[in-house]
Amino acid sequence: MKTAIESPWRHLVMWVRFYYAIHFLESGLNFALFNFIPDFSRAGAAGPIQVELAHIGLYQIVKYAEVVTGILLLFEVLAPLVLILMAAISFFIIYLNLFISPDPRQLFSGTQELLLVGTLLIAYGGYYADMCRVRSGPFWFWDGFSGRGRPVPLRPAGALPVMQPAAMRDYVLLAVVALVATAMVMRWSTNSGQRPLRLYDYGPPLGAALLTMIIMAVRGRRRGAAGT
Repeated sequence: MKTAIESPWRHLVMWVRFYYAIHFLESGLNFALFNFIPDFSRAGAAGPIQVELAHIGLYQIVKYAEVVTGILLLFEVLAPLVLILMAAISFFIIYLNLFISPDPRQLFSGTQELLLVGTLLIAYGGYYADMCRVRSGPFWFWDGFSGRGRPVPLRPAGALPVMQPAAMRDYVLLAVVALVATAMVMRWSTNSGQRPLRLYDYGPPLGAALLTMIIMAVRGRRRGAAGT
């Protein structure tokens, strides 16, 4: 079986990472820069919960956390740790949108969160393999960086595979998936045209696709130049 870095799906994972990061950044910066707080009276049964979170300051803390984690994930810094922090925020949103206030737009929002964070937790899941051991003993945090004290190696020693340049099919696959995702966002985030379409809605999937394609092209040129 091919490793993640060799997989033909690796560019879609990159797109999902950018999508999720931009999504978090949009939400956090909307509050951090413009002090925007949604009208919770339109949030159905979840509204009173959100109001109380704002009253005790937890809503504001989450928004600043979204900015920090969004930036870190965008540049793939501490990605496995950042994803755990982002998942905690997303799972709360998923619970509110799918079970507490499941109107059509919230159902879409909750499903989107679930798909984005679920995909990335699977894509980066190899880093959590040690957590899934049935039996384990103490293993100091600092020893994890050196590998000292690890009872059984989880992967053979050696260099990681080299990521190959993107092929045309990779661009086509990414474009199709991104366009379908954007069309779904435009359809459901507006409640089928009942509310205006905003860049806030369709910006993350389209922006993530553009950024991914730029990186694919740059890496391809570098690889071509290195081979000449």
